[in-house]
Amino acid sequence: MIKFILLLICIKYGYSHPDGAPDSVCDTMMPHHNVAPKQCETKYIIQSDKSVYYPNDIIRLTVHGATNDDYFKGILLIAKNQHTQEILGTWSITNSAFQTIACDGIENTAVTHITPADKLQIEALWHSPAILSQGDTIIKATIVKSYEEIYVDCFNITLIPKQNNLPVVQPMDINSQRDLLTKPNTNISWTYTNNTVTVTMVSGQVNLGEWRAIGFSDDRAMGNEYVFICQVSSTGTPLLRRMHTKSGKRPAEVIVINAVYENGQATCEFSFDTTSGQIENETAPIVAGKDYYLNFAAGILRLEGTVAKHNFTFVSSRTYQLQNSETINLDQETTTTPSVITTTTSAVPVNDVKANISWTYTAGITTVNMRINNLKVSQWFSLGLSIDRNMGEDHVFICQRLADNTISLQRTVNPGGHGRPQLPGPSSDLGGIFNVTRERIDDGIIHCDFTLSNFANTTRQSRQITFSVLSPTTNYYPLIAIGNMNSSNWLLRHSFRQALPQTVMLNQAEAIQIDPSMITTPSTGSTTSTPQSSDVAVNITWTYIAGITTVNMRINNLKASQWLAIGLSGDRKMGEDHVFICRRLADETISLQRFINPGEYNRPELPDSTSDLGGIFSATRERLDDGVIHCDFTLSNFANTTRQSRQITFPALSQTTNYYPLIAIGNLDGSNLLIRHSFREALSQTVVLNRAETITVNAQPNTSNSVGLMKAHGIIMIFTWIVLVSTGILIARYFKKAWSDRKICGKAVWFAIHRTIMTSVAILTLIAFVLILVYKKGQWVSRDNRREFAHSIIGILVICFAIIQPFMALFRCNPDDRYRFIFNYAHATVGFSAFILSIAAIFLAMFFGYFDFRTNKEWAIVAAWSCWLPVIFVIFEMIEVYFEKTALKMTKTNTIAMHDRNGTDTTKIEPEENTIKDRIKAIFLLLHVIIAFGLALALMLLIGQSKI
Repeated sequence: MIKFILLLICIKYGYSHPDGAPDSVCDTMMPHHNVAPKQCETKYIIQSDKSVYYPNDIIRLTVHGATNDDYFKGILLIAKNQHTQEILGTWSITNSAFQTIACDGIENTAVTHITPADKLQIEALWHSPAILSQGDTIIKATIVKSYEEIYVDCFNITLIPKQNNLPVVQPMDINSQRDLLTKPNTNISWTYTNNTVTVTMVSGQVNLGEWRAIGFSDDRAMGNEYVFICQVSSTGTPLLRRMHTKSGKRPAEVIVINAVYENGQATCEFSFDTTSGQIENETAPIVAGKDYYLNFAAGILRLEGTVAKHNFTFVSSRTYQLQNSETINLDQETTTTPSVITTTTSAVPVNDVKANISWTYTAGITTVNMRINNLKVSQWFSLGLSIDRNMGEDHVFICQRLADNTISLQRTVNPGGHGRPQLPGPSSDLGGIFNVTRERIDDGIIHCDFTLSNFANTTRQSRQITFSVLSPTTNYYPLIAIGNMNSSNWLLRHSFRQALPQTVMLNQAEAIQIDPSMITTPSTGSTTSTPQSSDVAVNITWTYIAGITTVNMRINNLKASQWLAIGLSGDRKMGEDHVFICRRLADETISLQRFINPGEYNRPELPDSTSDLGGIFSATRERLDDGVIHCDFTLSNFANTTRQSRQITFPALSQTTNYYPLIAIGNLDGSNLLIRHSFREALSQTVVLNRAETITVNAQPNTSNSVGLMKAHGIIMIFTWIVLVSTGILIARYFKKAWSDRKICGKAVWFAIHRTIMTSVAILTLIAFVLILVYKKGQWVSRDNRREFAHSIIGILVICFAIIQPFMALFRCNPDDRYRFIFNYAHATVGFSAFILSIAAIFLAMFFGYFDFRTNKEWAIVAAWSCWLPVIFVIFEMIEVYFEKTALKMTKTNTIAMHDRNGTDTTKIEPEENTIKDRIKAIFLLLHVIIAFGLALALMLLIGQSKI
């Protein structure tokens, strides 16, 4: 007993929280481990995507290990005022391995872990308050490496608050016309010795927070040249920077000799070697003996010291070679008017405007972000929400760039037709409270952000508007319009308008992208630079040890603003799947998240933190290393697969279930939201999470062409078997006695037409078969995909019958042969069998997920065709029966014995062939061809326009 008591005394007293920090530690941020914090080391790094924030802003925070071995088990993240230590803002998570907790009784004011599993990185979003307090904000992190190793107040980052009406750039406004240059005020000289160029740039009238730059270009156009920037900070510190104008390009090594700023004059002296060799995938180095144009630009600095867009540029009219020493006075070189950026109120074209609109929905509040590029002074851009894609009775949000270069955001209503949008009265109930959160222009990009909250019941009608109030649960069509303003900042009629086909809702995340290709006509040649997914390669492996599935994704050639996803599906179709998406964001950082795909082709959704998805997801590596993207994660603590999630309607993820891997690749918009995939493949193999697996997928460069082969197969088959085959059968069955006095090449008309059509059918069917064979690379469809497999079996029967028919006809016996009936029955049986099987094959093709049929239009077409076929055959049969009965009746009536007066001559009067019958049949045949061609054309257009 004494030994047991001594043992209890020796045990450390402490509390462990493997499922996250309790809210009681929000003030001290000290875990209850009964151990002293370790001395601060550089084991972990905390980063933010911006250092300055505004009211209702969103900042992405990332905490990760300094090396791959610096894992952590627990974390606590809190934002506090630097002076008062008051907890500020709220948090949201992007990873199901973490959660938010309530500090001081306020929800979502801190972030902590859920499981004690090792983690390499955490990513979370901090939402700044609507009212900013005095003093900077400190993001504080407490990190737990193990029970004994904790770090408190070691890894912090400072964020600077800014009000909306304060400029981002200091010491002057980027858009201020008063401080823009009208001439360079710069002398440039260089000397050449022993393959080294020494350059001296002296610029006068340089203010604090300004920069001057020169570049050597071989084509007079900006882009792809090396740039040397001489800048003066807001504190008067000069600095020489070497930059480039295209991502990934490096100039030669530069030696800074001198950088001086005195009495408003900046002098930067530097040198570089001209014998640098060509580096793979980079622009050619600056060398001696080559002609270069001299580029000059000037501008101001942002608050953080980075270079803002130039407001003055100049390009020399002659070329220079660096081995020849030069002294150049740019003021004397500028014989033409320099390209100073000025403002204007005249009407200007809108064909280069680009916009990204996205929104999120949290706790009843819709937060909308509008990012607009190339919207010029005295122009406006609007987003309308319409229930019918027509202008009138719409809710409209207008972002204006006024004549004084300020930004204005307003909510209006469009009461009817093409009338001017109106500002609602103060007592109008429009649905939702509109609050502007940002009206700003930053580096040429216009930010118009707002929130909509406190939505009224959608059945309640406004007292002043005659249409439905705005509702977060209603499907709306986005209407985009762009136009100019007059000198009084009144809206002029739009010069561009487009109603988008997609529908959006305000209670779910959405993204809308407007680019110049939607605005300009094809003849302008305007294109957008969209990264291609055709060369992306991915290798996915996982292992299973002690109940934990460890997944490693290695992705090659995934470019910035692209994403790759692996989905685990029970049926090889999109919908009701578990999805893991790796994104390469625009800032070159990597983000890995778990999603769910609730139904068919809907946008993947981030699950709620309370959802039971099956297994706890934890990202262990999100990194870009030598061009290869690493997205690694673990899945652990799986629930019973029979247990259903409280918020999703399909089974939770299970380690014992067979899944089909779905691979998709696509692009991101300007807000890093997913755009529809440009590549998708459902693999035929099945995988299980409780065993080692390997998946390798290459997005082949000829993917789009291959898809074209598959579409061509469908289009040819539909035209052949709906139009040609049905027409050929009708002619052979019902037109043998028509046009009896006419022949083509010595053959009856019906036979010549029938033979021509059916020979074409056999040839076109073979062509379509070759196309699908090339598309599938000679591989048969897997039996696991039952509809496609059934389609392939029926299709091969149709192809065989189509080939047999002409050969059977070649070896037919004479029409009067005693065994001719055998050929007649066999020929008809094979032909009708192939025709009926073709209808079944078309029906099965309607179930293919490839074509993304979002409506029932295709079913209406196939159903109409299936109904028309028996109708037209019944019509022809009725015509035949009617005229046969009529002919028989006339024969009995008119075939009589008639004698002459002498009673010696007898004449038999036979009924003549009724030409009315042939005319009626010809009319119905023409009607059939029109209907068959129309239905086939509709189906062919659906297939051709489908996004695969």
